[in-house]
Amino acid sequence: MKIESVEGIKIAVPEDEHLDASNRELFKSQLEAVASSSRTERIILDLSGVRFIDSSGLGVIMTVLKGLRASGSDMVACGISKPVRVLFDMVRLDRVMSTFPTRAEALFSLLRNKAE
Repeated sequence: MKIESVEGIKIAVPEDEHLDASNRELFKSQLEAVASSSRTERIILDLSGVRFIDSSGLGVIMTVLKGLRASGSDMVACGISKPVRVLFDMVRLDRVMSTFPTRAEALFSLLRNKAE
């Protein structure tokens, strides 16, 4: 996973095109590492390179999101491809987690909210 930082906001970019049972543990450990070391209020999960996600991948996202929110932090997602969006919509993850079409829009929203 690639990690970037912009004005204190961490951007996590999975390097695998698939987030499924085959790489669930690696994805979980990487995302949890970002969440625990970020010392930031928010993380952007950039899914633009992800072409497939199954319930294992969604479970990791939900587990990390729950932990972040319990500690007063949050995570949003961006760059969700059409196949991944179908699953997000099916399980209504978009109602639990803010999503944005692009990283720039996610970053703009988080920076605007941080300033308020």
